[in-house]
Amino acid sequence: MVLSFLKSSFRNIVSHRLFSIINIIGFAVSMSIGLLLIAILFDAHDYDSFHEKKDQIYRVISTSTDSYKNVVHLATTSVKAAKRISETIPYVENVGIVRNGFGGDFEVGDKSIQISNGLWVEQSFLNIFSFQLLRGNEKTALKEPFSIVLTEESAKRLFGEIDPVGKTITLKNNGYAKGNGPYLITGIMKDIPKLSHLQFDALGSFSTLEILEKENDEIWQWENIWSNFVYIILPKGKSLSSVQSDLNRLSTAENSVLQDDKIKVSLQLQPIKDIVLEKSLENEFSKRIPLKFIRILIILSVLVLLSAFFNYSNLSVARSLQRSHEIAIRKLNGAKRNEVLTQFIVEAILVAIISLVLALVLFINLRPMFFIQFPDMSSRMTLYLSPLLIIFFIIFGVVTGLIAGILPGIYFSKVSVITAIKKIPDANKFPLLNMRKGLIVIQYVLSLIFITSTLIFLKQYSNFVNYDLGFNTSNILNIRVQGNNPEVLEKELSNLAEVSNTSKSFMVTSIGNNYFVYVKYNNLQDSVRSWYNIIDEKYIPLHDFKLKYGRNFIQTANNDVSEVIANEKLIAQLNIGNGNTESAIGKYIEVDNQKLQIVGIVDDFHYSTLDRTIGPFMFRYSNKRYQYINAKVNSSDFSGTMGKIQDLWKKIDPVHQLEALYYKDQIKRAYSQYESMARLIGFLAVLEILIASIGLLGMVVFSTEIRLKEIGVRKVMGAELLNLVNVLGRGFSLLILFSSLIALPIVYIIFEKVVLREIAYHSPIGAYELFSGTLMVIIVSMLIIVTQVYRIVRTNPTEILRNE
Repeated sequence: MVLSFLKSSFRNIVSHRLFSIINIIGFAVSMSIGLLLIAILFDAHDYDSFHEKKDQIYRVISTSTDSYKNVVHLATTSVKAAKRISETIPYVENVGIVRNGFGGDFEVGDKSIQISNGLWVEQSFLNIFSFQLLRGNEKTALKEPFSIVLTEESAKRLFGEIDPVGKTITLKNNGYAKGNGPYLITGIMKDIPKLSHLQFDALGSFSTLEILEKENDEIWQWENIWSNFVYIILPKGKSLSSVQSDLNRLSTAENSVLQDDKIKVSLQLQPIKDIVLEKSLENEFSKRIPLKFIRILIILSVLVLLSAFFNYSNLSVARSLQRSHEIAIRKLNGAKRNEVLTQFIVEAILVAIISLVLALVLFINLRPMFFIQFPDMSSRMTLYLSPLLIIFFIIFGVVTGLIAGILPGIYFSKVSVITAIKKIPDANKFPLLNMRKGLIVIQYVLSLIFITSTLIFLKQYSNFVNYDLGFNTSNILNIRVQGNNPEVLEKELSNLAEVSNTSKSFMVTSIGNNYFVYVKYNNLQDSVRSWYNIIDEKYIPLHDFKLKYGRNFIQTANNDVSEVIANEKLIAQLNIGNGNTESAIGKYIEVDNQKLQIVGIVDDFHYSTLDRTIGPFMFRYSNKRYQYINAKVNSSDFSGTMGKIQDLWKKIDPVHQLEALYYKDQIKRAYSQYESMARLIGFLAVLEILIASIGLLGMVVFSTEIRLKEIGVRKVMGAELLNLVNVLGRGFSLLILFSSLIALPIVYIIFEKVVLREIAYHSPIGAYELFSGTLMVIIVSMLIIVTQVYRIVRTNPTEILRNE
């Protein structure tokens, strides 16, 4: 019987080629998006699955509450937390500390390479994780100070094919001055799998860091939770609630002995398998696939597939006049309702499987386009076509066909023999007409949601990159120093005619990079968390900051100056001058146990990305902590200027690649997710309109077929093309108008109440974003209606009436 169903289904597909091609294309396009989603979810699930103890490994994360009850959730915790867990919780099988910041320029002989992606780790690192050590002893490789383990790729860059284990390499430009010097290579590790949340090129022994930071008490404190990642192994089957209770007791004990009793640090556990997909934490440095991105892609994929299902149902019912006799003959020959239902489901599954083959081709071509549109994802996932993934693709195709075939199958299985044989003369009496109108409405609601969302995202992106940040970013080139002498680089840049001025800074503001310190005033115990940047005396005038009160920094030969320039928010939160901002000039604040004098006050400006509100901020002065040169370029030939700077850089630093971007380009990168999201939704909007238009085409074909007699009479009576378009198209235009009345409020509410609510300085939604999509859809739909009506109008009315 199954073979009979397959033969009949294949004959129906071949005999109705136009509708079959439309269905196959619609399914293939929508299913290709589904395949992409399945591949992404497979990659996310496979992250860190190669670790032997993956189900027992947990990361210890922190929640910090400061004096002002600001709560921060961090992926990091303190070194002391790791030590105390090891000492006080006996059932924990292993504890390991991972700290970023290991790296610099490694030299062997006359060869030098840069390794910036290194980690300080304890010896237990090799016992907790299943990273494969190709050469060296796992039990001792990272035990002794000044030991280093290289990955295969790093070792080849330095030594070629020579075995480097036991050799010594020299580290320069490390973040710790004492950390520079010789390191013994004790192991070579197999290159890190792509689907690992930890990525590194070298491992340095944590015992080295303990020597370098021996006299730095701050790094070993309980509340120093900013740079260390702690991993533990729990026994199989251990209750996480009991572990959390022990962590709570430990946190309470350590918080009780802090000098500031308002600062609290609590510890929680995060399974290693959840790191990549869970909600983002502060201080995260490992690979992640944004959970919001996955959720959005799931929703969009489901919506596009729903549209394809509706389209299939619409076209199936549009063919009802041709298929009614087939159903009648089947029922006269004894076919039962479940057999008719099965026939339509088998046919839909067959169409879906054929579509799956085309969808797979589209997926293979869509994969590189996806990585181009989302370049960050190319380093986070593979989208590899494994045998298991292909099996899931096939299951997905079968399920898609099953769902698509149920609705028309149920309808036709209920049709009686008499109804199936009769010809339906009046469209208004067609029992599924209202349902089909509803499906058309739903399809166009989805289309309008996609189009309007695309326009809103594009507007937000345009608003972000052109927003007045409160200072000037035009023609400013930010050059990363990379350990070189900033004074030398600045002097060389000043010799270029295209560079009119330069300044130096610790960081580039307004692109998402933020650093903060705790600030006190007037010996009060409560402190304010203030964001900061370290600059020289030329930074403020170069960027056109407006000094509201006081003065700028003054050039000095001292390494550090005990002065700050604050924004108005910092003055207000510290309550200096009781509302009289100007009176704060000359007052002293305390930062890191150091007294700093406020010499200037600037207007509040956007030092972070625009999703965050403006808070306390200050500029500090230093001659030794600069990471960037800010060069003002007075030339329209940006590429030519960049070429000259590239040549200049090679003379100063032949080891490192030049890292320089114009400020405007860095801001665009900071908001690239909005542009990428607009491109993704825009792409899906085109697909959705295509699928909805195909559904509308089937509806128009159906309507014109069952109204041929009426059209013939109207033509004989002298009706012109516009009259017929009005008669046949008025109902569809009302459906689209009704769709817009549903879609536009939905989009407006979702963006205003959910999406944009989290963005502090978003652009309001205007009439253009809301209504231009509706106009676009109306134009496309009217073109479809006009072309179909024109085809009927060209038919001789006598032929129509004779057939009737």
